[in-house]
Amino acid sequence: MTGRRADVMRDPDVERVARRIMREAVEVGRAAGAALTDAHVDRAVHWLQHVPEGSTTSMREDRLAGRPLEYDALTGAVVRAAEHHGIDVPANRFVLALLSAIEQEGRAA
Repeated sequence: MTGRRADVMRDPDVERVARRIMREAVEVGRAAGAALTDAHVDRAVHWLQHVPEGSTTSMREDRLAGRPLEYDALTGAVVRAAEHHGIDVPANRFVLALLSAIEQEGRAA
């Protein structure tokens, strides 16, 4: 969403929010029967913070190229599963709303 490369995950404020988003997803995954733990969040953050300099994401590249974003298959799936299991996922809902607005703005431009 920031337009930055993967190095954005080294920012402590971004890391904190990313961890919250991931913890919500882990909670939803557990409710769906996945064997997920907080260690999965730690490993994912560690990996994201240590990707090679200049690394990017497919969603960033799609946004820059004006292509549709894959947010619904990622964050949307977490939100829908959370609804199914009666779990509140405010961080994921917020990200879903922002990504939807970003994509709508891109279509309008």
